Amino acid sequence: MKYHVNAWGGDTEAFKKGFVKALELTFQSEHKSLLIRIGLLDNARGIMMDVLGEKFTKKLIKEKAIDFTLEGRRISINLEGDRTRRTAFRSGVIFCPWAAPDTLLDVIQDYR
Repeated sequence: MKYHVNAWGGDTEAFKKGFVKALELTFQSEHKSLLIRIGLLDNARGIMMDVLGEKFTKKLIKEKAIDFTLEGRRISINLEGDRTRRTAFRSGVIFCPWAAPDTLLDVIQDYR
């Protein structure tokens, strides 16, 4: 299932709305795994850091994956950029904020 947030540029509320929807879909999915796919890892700073928190975002950038329990349910969040691919993510929900057309095409064709 594809979900789209109609936003342009640096829109914190749109990122938050998209991330919350991605989490909801992740909790409903069989794999309980979320991939945040961005162009460059530097893009994880700024809005993403404002929404997810500096400590969480820095850990995600460094380790590329964080497993945790939220509301009694275990979930895995992975982070990949165009140049830093292939985390432990195998299947689940993919959230692509700020994705260029080439990145979106790559994600659509990613059948992990």
